[in-house]
Amino acid sequence: MPYRILLVDDEPLARSRMRKLLDEFRADIAIVGEATNGTEALALITELMPDVVFLDIQMPELSGFEVARQLATLPIQPSPIIVFVTAFDEYALQAFEQHAIDYLLKPVEPERLRVTIEKLKRYGKPSEKPFVDQTNALPFAVEQMLLSLQRPQPSYLRRLSVTLGERTLLLNVQQISHFAADNKYTIVHTDGKHYILDTSLTELERRLDPQTFVRIHRSTIVNLDFVKEIHKALGRSVVVLNDRTETHLDVGRTYAARVAEL
Repeated sequence: MPYRILLVDDEPLARSRMRKLLDEFRADIAIVGEATNGTEALALITELMPDVVFLDIQMPELSGFEVARQLATLPIQPSPIIVFVTAFDEYALQAFEQHAIDYLLKPVEPERLRVTIEKLKRYGKPSEKPFVDQTNALPFAVEQMLLSLQRPQPSYLRRLSVTLGERTLLLNVQQISHFAADNKYTIVHTDGKHYILDTSLTELERRLDPQTFVRIHRSTIVNLDFVKEIHKALGRSVVVLNDRTETHLDVGRTYAARVAEL
């Protein structure tokens, strides 16, 4: 029987992309449901009793970590396997890699997902494991991973991971001049180069320091350290960046008052 999987992510694009990636492994897995936030995830885990939960970390209402902590209170046995999924690398990535539960970094690459599926097959289904009373305890692997995260975490994103083929680049966010929405993706601009990120601008905004990164348009977030000047042209405000090409960025009408206070 295939592994029964629940997808949990507040970003529709992320869920859609994961569905497409998992379709290659349909002989081994079956997606039984999707949740858009942590509260909904807990309800569906109780209702559907999936074998595996692909769980986003940064979500409204309850984070992925909070969902994991509350699993022990759910009236289900056994608890599902958890695979954490996130666009950010600040959650003790190497520590996660040492445990049976996996950690996927967005944008998830097919080959990396294949590794996860192989891990699941080696681990076996929770229903095939001996019964363990978890009334007052987290699943062991979850508990170990959460313990590894007890060290203080930075309040805001410091590095951003982007994937180029088989390589993953870690970008210092302080060197990023601006972010621009492009359909369902985000374009990261830094040092005259740009990279595509499979994360929405809204999700990024939640993780960026608002003292440094300011939204000036519904499709643009700018690094204030790169702002050279702000002026008006033809009745609209324009932000000029101190980058190689002195990039000009339009200010949206709803953001004009905020930009004027900078």
